[in-house]
Amino acid sequence: MKNIEDNVNLSAKKYLNALGNNPPIHHDTKFGKNVRLGYGVVIEKDCEIGDNSFIGHHTILRPGTKIGNDCVIGHLTVFEGNCTIGDRVLIHAQCH
Repeated sequence: MKNIEDNVNLSAKKYLNALGNNPPIHHDTKFGKNVRLGYGVVIEKDCEIGDNSFIGHHTILRPGTKIGNDCVIGHLTVFEGNCTIGDRVLIHAQCH
């Protein structure tokens, strides 16, 4: 099984070590610098994650989700897609 689909833009190879336990990363996804992902994160197509952001364990980003710079997204959070989160935002765990 392929964990990272084609046309994913990682700004540094070191992110590959932070992906956790087999999270699917779908096509046309862009990562900024120093992004950290918890275990079990699912990132669907056309998502963006800004610089210095953290995505907590088992969080789901549905298609078109955009996370700004310097954000912290708590564990078990679900973004239903086509939403934009600005810079320097903290979202607590288990939000939908």
